[in-house]
Amino acid sequence: MNASIPDVLGLMFIGILIGPVLKLIDPASFGKFGSLFSNLVLIFILFESGTDLKIAEVKASFKRIWHHQ
Repeated sequence: MNASIPDVLGLMFIGILIGPVLKLIDPASFGKFGSLFSNLVLIFILFESGTDLKIAEVKASFKRIWHHQ
């Protein structure tokens, strides 16, 4: 089993650094594009998470949950 740090955590860290910490990007400057940008980022995060998903492990987890009820 490979226990590495997900890419999403790195992206979140970078976002926190350039936003609230270093104040390189002002949230008010996003304007109309803020909604579009946040949706694109969400799509990327979901896609990235989905590429790491192992269907066999999900099925096994649901079977364990189902048998415990």
